[in-house]
Amino acid sequence: SYTNLETQLRDGIPELEKATRVDEMGNVFMYEGERLSGDKTLAVDNYFFDVFQTRFLYGSADDFKASNTVLVTESFARRYGMENLIGKSLTTDPVTLTTYEQKEELIIAGIIEDFTESIFKEYEIIRHLKNMNGVLVYGSGISTFIKIPQHTDIETIKDKIPSVAKFWQEFTEDPILIRLDKLYWSDGK
Repeated sequence: SYTNLETQLRDGIPELEKATRVDEMGNVFMYEGERLSGDKTLAVDNYFFDVFQTRFLYGSADDFKASNTVLVTESFARRYGMENLIGKSLTTDPVTLTTYEQKEELIIAGIIEDFTESIFKEYEIIRHLKNMNGVLVYGSGISTFIKIPQHTDIETIKDKIPSVAKFWQEFTEDPILIRLDKLYWSDGK
């Protein structure tokens, strides 16, 4: 569970302020009969908004707590009707489902500002990082982001990462640490 993740991280990295898990999903959704691009879906846990500042235009992070809810960006909303989107559904495209996936209907619970100037700028649909049974998904491809105090020695944190990474058995390569102020809040330069 997420509590174990947070406990494990905090035990190994006491400097930790917040942590979140993020995955780039390939879900293809339908909205009012139109197939939407699957590469614009980001799956996040409930702690994403504690780590990444996000401005809500409609709704709030509290509206996103139910696993059957999604958020959409301002760009998405402009194409489909801004505040009129709240409460409407996105459904997974049945043609793209694998044999173990079930059709999902997710309710639009909020609209957030576009992720401009960040590593998430291409994403327009934000969904929960949960599987069909409501359990947090763990696996390769999922990134863990940690927030630490601004003046923390980054080399000290780097030294702690391998011991904390033992928590995830499915790591196939060594974990890396990338400063988000060099990645998230800039164009990567």
